[in-house]
Amino acid sequence: MCFNFAVKWFKENGAVLSQYAICFDSLSSLFALLDIKSKERLVIETLAILRTLKDNQMDIFLTHVKGHCGILGNEGADFSAKNALNMPS
Repeated sequence: MCFNFAVKWFKENGAVLSQYAICFDSLSSLFALLDIKSKERLVIETLAILRTLKDNQMDIFLTHVKGHCGILGNEGADFSAKNALNMPS
């Protein structure tokens, strides 16, 4: 889940600003984070990190963007994800 990677990065690298937005094109990921009864490890871990960041005065806004519609950052993320799938493990 991209959220988990992004919030871990914020936690590990500190913050210059107090507010950040994470843009994503996966509604299923958003709905997974909204399920407070989720038993999924990634969801629980991501929510715990978000709470820690909030406790440290950092606001993370989750923003949905439409996929495959020419948004440069989103297209770049999709390209990188596809390339990562083809890398030998």
